[in-house]
Amino acid sequence: MIYKREYERIVHWVESHSKGYRQNLAVLGRPFIGKTFIISKILDNLPDGVTSVLIDAKEIDKTYLIRSFSNSLLASYLRGRCDSSNLEEKLRQVELGLPNTVAYIRSHINHQADFEMIFDLLTIFIRESRKRGLLVIEHFEQLESLWGREVFSLLAKKIMEMKDVMFIITSSSISRAKAILQRDLSLLFGNFEEIILTPPSPISCQDYMGRALPGLSSQAQKFIYRFTGGSPFYMDILCRKIRSSFSSKLEGEWAVIKEVIYEEIFSNYGLINQHFIRWISSLTDGPRGPQVPTFLLASTQEPRIDSLAHRFGWHRNLLEHKIDVLKEEGLVYVDHDSLFFEDYLFKFWIRNVYRLRVENAGIGEQFFRRMAMDLIENEIEDFLNQDSIPHEERIRLLFNRFRSEFIIMPDGKKRRFYKFVNIEKIDSCDWMYVAISENGYKWLYAYRVAWTESDAFEFKSVADNLKHMIQRKIMISLECFSSPVKVIAKESNVWLWDQRVLNYLLSLHGIGEILW
Repeated sequence: MIYKREYERIVHWVESHSKGYRQNLAVLGRPFIGKTFIISKILDNLPDGVTSVLIDAKEIDKTYLIRSFSNSLLASYLRGRCDSSNLEEKLRQVELGLPNTVAYIRSHINHQADFEMIFDLLTIFIRESRKRGLLVIEHFEQLESLWGREVFSLLAKKIMEMKDVMFIITSSSISRAKAILQRDLSLLFGNFEEIILTPPSPISCQDYMGRALPGLSSQAQKFIYRFTGGSPFYMDILCRKIRSSFSSKLEGEWAVIKEVIYEEIFSNYGLINQHFIRWISSLTDGPRGPQVPTFLLASTQEPRIDSLAHRFGWHRNLLEHKIDVLKEEGLVYVDHDSLFFEDYLFKFWIRNVYRLRVENAGIGEQFFRRMAMDLIENEIEDFLNQDSIPHEERIRLLFNRFRSEFIIMPDGKKRRFYKFVNIEKIDSCDWMYVAISENGYKWLYAYRVAWTESDAFEFKSVADNLKHMIQRKIMISLECFSSPVKVIAKESNVWLWDQRVLNYLLSLHGIGEILW
């Protein structure tokens, strides 16, 4: 499992809740990163004393809310003892043991529900069943569009009152969710612990693909990781399809991968293609405007915000509003007054599939397939060329591409960089380098796949000997830094670039990421 640590954290709190200790959770992460998958796995393996109910605020229809809520609640309570999806069947099965619950459902089932009704029902059920409740609200920030901002005050009140119910809320709009949590749900009793799902590390994805596709080469695994941006959702679709296609007449893993990419991303019926079409449709609804896909396509060629505003004839404030919508969807981020895609595969789809369909409307499917396969081959060839560059050479290239600039780092801090014109190897150590800027600043850096304490002390020794010559010291690693190494680095005022930071900078400067 890719998010094993986060999954085990949630399991721990659900089990604690079954024993009488409640900790509410907010599971946050960009769209399709795996929140629903983790929650589903939790709900499939609940402790005996806990009954769950899940509602998706994005999909709520007030007319059918009580019906869908009751169906979810009773399905969890019955635990497979009723195979029917029919609510009436479930009501008949539990009527003897839960008469008040059944009576409430039957008397309110055809009412247009207000938000408080589900809590009334849950309170009756918990009192009658003597179970503890687990209420999962997906896309919880969307409750505001149904019942107004005051809905969060009601939710806060119910959280305080219903101590036998554990609340798990999820959201893909991280900044908006955090604002609501801080403004409305920062409670003395019933506060939320935030569990934020970030894109999984390359190493964890390598382990996943090694189990999902044991016959696939390391280089092919790297390509799938890079192509999907490490998204569990995309990786799962491609890996399943690749596994089922290995028995086909196609020869070689790259031939299979190319065919799978065409079928899932370029074909009208591909799962990922359909997913992006639905996404685009949701973005073009209402005030977001039909120009959003065209604007996204233009940004793949010219990312500067001022240039985009000029091209579309938009006032900058209007453009920034559209960008804010895209940022909330987890699609883009802004750096250096330019627009960048968070989702690599979505960018590929916009730049290639969407563009190909728009610019070549009406062409035959065979001709479309030929053009698509050329684009896929170019993508693979570009990856193989980048992957053939040694790690140390890519880091050297990164320093050569820095400009005299400020960069907002993944931790949100703004860092000053310079244009480096020369890089020299340290005579006494062949894995340490000094990067020299055009204005004479010198930065000492070193790269190790995994740093040992011995490596860190050696780096510190070299840095101490050069302390009057260098202005910055950087330790770069593919693996997480151990606590002892962090202590040594902190004492010497050293920057630590782990794989996430390194790949962020490499990607920002158009250099292939270092995976494993």
